[in-house]
Amino acid sequence: MEKRRRYIYAILSLAAFIALKLGIPLLHVPNSPYAKVGLLLMSVLLFMAAQIALVRWIASLDVRTWIAGVVMVVCAAAFATALKLHVNLGIGNELLLIFALCMLGRLISLIVREPNLLLPVAVFAPVFDIWTVFWGPAYTIVRKAPELVKAISANVPAPGQIQPISMIGPGDIVFLAVFFAVIYRFRMNDRQTYWLALPLLTLAMLAVVGLGGILALPALVPMGAAVIVANWRLFRLTRQEKWSMAAVGLIVLVFVAFAALR
Repeated sequence: MEKRRRYIYAILSLAAFIALKLGIPLLHVPNSPYAKVGLLLMSVLLFMAAQIALVRWIASLDVRTWIAGVVMVVCAAAFATALKLHVNLGIGNELLLIFALCMLGRLISLIVREPNLLLPVAVFAPVFDIWTVFWGPAYTIVRKAPELVKAISANVPAPGQIQPISMIGPGDIVFLAVFFAVIYRFRMNDRQTYWLALPLLTLAMLAVVGLGGILALPALVPMGAAVIVANWRLFRLTRQEKWSMAAVGLIVLVFVAFAALR
């Protein structure tokens, strides 16, 4: 029954994702600036809810490792072929990418052998994300091949003729899948994690857009915070380990603040 429920939710979240992806750009944009902002905020919130739910339920599916590997390879190969041949499959390109990344995240999650290991992953993932975005490979690709970045990212649609307001990078999808796959495997707080991640990720995205790039906050920062807060009571740490993690967390926060305001 539990397995069937996850498949049903995965299908429903996929249907919601497709409906919002196709429907939001068709919405009429009102003339009133307040109504326009309200419609934009509502559209972003609903789409983020569907996007995160889709990754959540795909990552939760109880499939064999080899099946996850086959799905990942097939979807990645189809996506790469379409990209190389400049074949526009519409929303199909994005779905192939999402399924490939979710299966990759599920396979990577197998490295986490116990619930306690999720904590350091959630703490250090933002550091990795920030380094990648501001100084690492992602930074180089954005400067030299911005069209490639757009092609391998999931766009957040906006109403009417407004251009997509932001993008969800492939690394964000992979780590989100890793987190949810681990959380479901060890029966941790999946619901609380989702309902914390949704507003935090949405607010982070809106902050980046609203401040016109003054504040740059990679998605793994709020994502990691949601995982830690929602599952804190399930981590079995000694007092010394708690103090050590608190010290590391403080260093990470300083690093995040420096990167966001640099």
